Amino acid sequence: MKNMRKSIRHRAPAPAEQPSADADAQVDLHGLNCVEAEELINMTLQKLAPGDRLLVIHGKGTGVLKGHIRKHLAQHHKVRTVLFGEHERFLGKDGVCMAVIR
Repeated sequence: MKNMRKSIRHRAPAPAEQPSADADAQVDLHGLNCVEAEELINMTLQKLAPGDRLLVIHGKGTGVLKGHIRKHLAQHHKVRTVLFGEHERFLGKDGVCMAVIR
């Protein structure tokens, strides 16, 4: 009986879209609660200039943090626009959003 080996084909990974390439700053909120995440975002927003973009990685999870953070960003006086990952070309889809600073 012949020894038959399965050939394993490795595909080259598709080029990933880099969400942070268009962002001037990035915050990862994984592991934080809503209050901690809000404080981190506020500190980061204070350091950014008008026209800068902040990439916020909140994750998908249950949606509690995502909803809280998106609402906070939409109401923040330094944020002109919030771009949602599921409507834009960000890696992470609905687990990220981008805030454009006013």
